[in-house]
Amino acid sequence: MKKTIICILILSLLLVIECKKVESEIIKTNDNTSNQDIIELIKKLGGSISKKPIKMIDAKIMSINGKTSKLSDYKNKIILLNLWATWCPPCRAEMPSMQKLYNNFKNKNFTIIAVSQGENLSIVKKYTNDNNYNFPIYIDNNNEVARSYNTGSIPTTYLIDKNGYLIARFIGGRDWYSKEAINLINELLK
Repeated sequence: MKKTIICILILSLLLVIECKKVESEIIKTNDNTSNQDIIELIKKLGGSISKKPIKMIDAKIMSINGKTSKLSDYKNKIILLNLWATWCPPCRAEMPSMQKLYNNFKNKNFTIIAVSQGENLSIVKKYTNDNNYNFPIYIDNNNEVARSYNTGSIPTTYLIDKNGYLIARFIGGRDWYSKEAINLINELLK
């Protein structure tokens, strides 16, 4: 019995050590930024971190102005990729804080890419114009981005680093202008 308990304790300790090692390998940062600080901020925001580095899927998207882009057009920037819809109450609730976050960081290597899922261009354009949102907004009529990223619900937001790797996923609405969100973006921009 004692041997079994000791084995379980040793295996548990090894698992914890391995998880910490994996988390620190996932987020690629420079010498001025602590992976642990970033991980803690992601957790405080209710985000999840992948167990291994995942390269972003370079989906094609169309802006509300009719221009087609790809996510790779934003390389070397921190990207907050938000999947949403105008009919979704939590999506609508988080958008003012996204606008504030965008205003705060738009002159740095950061952008928000909000992709409306399965909606008509005129509906999305009217909604964004009525609310004076000026961060990059796209439409995805066929939900290809959501399928590519295996998104089950909206809003879902992905944080992508400057090298094009997914750092974290956030399911559900958030206050994107919270102290934690601002600190997280600041840390990633170092």
